[in-house]
Amino acid sequence: MARRKRRTPGTATRGKKLSGNPARNVGKNRLTPGSTTQELDRLFPDFVRWYDVQGQGTDIRIAMAHLSVFYCVYMKASSIKTVTAMEPQVMIRILGILLSLNRQQAIRIARSLHGFLRFLRESGRWSGSPFSYLEAQSVLQAVGEYNLSSLLAPQRDGLALANRD
Repeated sequence: MARRKRRTPGTATRGKKLSGNPARNVGKNRLTPGSTTQELDRLFPDFVRWYDVQGQGTDIRIAMAHLSVFYCVYMKASSIKTVTAMEPQVMIRILGILLSLNRQQAIRIARSLHGFLRFLRESGRWSGSPFSYLEAQSVLQAVGEYNLSSLLAPQRDGLALANRD
């Protein structure tokens, strides 16, 4: 019986050398759910302090859980790969899906996200455009105030959302 040749560590089955840490090479320059969590983790201590001063109604741990879940989904659907900016049309799609699945949970997530975006803007960490901030906040405010008909109505352009009171 012939002995099989042992594969040397660090080589693939076809003789290609594997090198480096594969976790570092996956999705370079692309925010992944793991790095989303890391980015949120870096912002959370300052967000907690801001949240306490603002006297928001929801328990901060619940708000942070809402943000973590939302951003993990958002990062898969958006071309913007940071939590400090927002692509409002992607956010609207996600909230629309959440509203159809669980209206109360979608409203809670929208309220947490509304506070987080305010924190980013007030702390100077918002990296998106002023227009995208206004549009996102307008949508989140409508969801948080149960004004869902304006969110779910077809929009001709993004200006309708940003200019609404």
